[in-house]
Amino acid sequence: ERCPIEVGHVRQLLSDLSEQGSWSGLDFTNSKAASWLPRIHAARVLELAKVYANSEHTFYKSAEIAEAIHKAMGYWFRMKPVAANWWYNEIGIPKVLGAAFVLFEDQLSMEEKKYAIEVMNQAKIGMTAQNRVWLAGNVLVKGLLLNDIQLVREARNAMNDEIKMAYGKAEGIKVDYSFHQHGPQQQVGNYGAAYLATMSFWAYILDGTSLALDQERFKLITNYTNEGVRRILWKNKMDVNNLGRQLYRQAQWNKAFSSLFSANALAQVNSKDRNVYQMLIDENLGNTSTALLGQYHFWKSDMTIHRRPTWMASVRMASDRVIGTESGTDNVKGYYLADGALYTYVDGDEYTDIFPCWDWRKVPGVTCYQEDKAVHVMGWLEKQNKGSFVGNVNDGTIGLTSMDLVRDGLYARKTWIFTPDYVLCLGAGIRSDSSYQVKKSKIGRAHV
Repeated sequence: ERCPIEVGHVRQLLSDLSEQGSWSGLDFTNSKAASWLPRIHAARVLELAKVYANSEHTFYKSAEIAEAIHKAMGYWFRMKPVAANWWYNEIGIPKVLGAAFVLFEDQLSMEEKKYAIEVMNQAKIGMTAQNRVWLAGNVLVKGLLLNDIQLVREARNAMNDEIKMAYGKAEGIKVDYSFHQHGPQQQVGNYGAAYLATMSFWAYILDGTSLALDQERFKLITNYTNEGVRRILWKNKMDVNNLGRQLYRQAQWNKAFSSLFSANALAQVNSKDRNVYQMLIDENLGNTSTALLGQYHFWKSDMTIHRRPTWMASVRMASDRVIGTESGTDNVKGYYLADGALYTYVDGDEYTDIFPCWDWRKVPGVTCYQEDKAVHVMGWLEKQNKGSFVGNVNDGTIGLTSMDLVRDGLYARKTWIFTPDYVLCLGAGIRSDSSYQVKKSKIGRAHV
């Protein structure tokens, strides 16, 4: 979203656009496709709208670009694609095309405006945490297109109300500064990163207006950024244990940079805490030494982070209270990723793009069956571990994390002792009711 749109790329989009307003290779008929290709069409419409509205771009106010946008939008309005995944229909597409509609609004005909509102009507304020923030943002854009200040204010208030601590079973920022969505599971690098990006975007856009987000609530955003997000970044890479289910190409790098961009936007709006945001940026770009040293345990999410001046380690667990991770259209092989997965970092690149060639039963630190059949695909809210003795004790420098693993007839007691110099990993009482071999993967190495 923040990368410059090159002239050559725009020329290619114009060249490849058909007279009907479509790009080849984007199947509009398959609603169940995991990647759902019409989303690429919408993204290209936004790219064209961005260069058209950018006074510093070669194609600013270009008649050729305007014609292409009319064609591409017209194709979307005629085809009316619907994804099997509700997220695209209610959040993803209104978010992308809504921005294009605003940027190109003065060129929209009455009929185009009517169809644009139909697209935006898919989003209604509801749900919880980041999903609610996304939906509210889409409704706010709809309010702008309708010139309806009451609808804009309603949407702004819905977003503003999500800057809060999520107590009990509520989703959002938890008291340990982890972020929960889809039940009790750590989502700092997925929905939590989107939350920070969306809040920073709207805080910046609304700053200086009567609709500015409440400044007194920003202390929570600052604390979440510093105590939650900052701890899981290492040399501008996000810890694998915090990526959630999104293990796509360059995910660690992209999610870290997203966090830095969010911090930069918040620093411009919240000058009182600017130094906190700047420390996160400087630390990850190598301008200052690593901080927040020692041990921190996200007790609401069964996750331990251990940071030293020259290395970092993290452990992700699950329990009868906490969902370890989830699968959907992605992370379909991540069944064991919360069975004590331990990642260690020195330069930050240790696990870059390893996921396509990983042995998913030999993830570092995991104890599981060594079977020949495909790895089980989880559901969204499936609790992977039935053990209740899962947690940590530490004095801020030295700590002990322990886990009773109870799943699929497999039982194991696992402990990690963290010191300033090393991590000691212990396993005991490992037994199962299966004839399959059980293996506890080696620590600190990626298995291929």
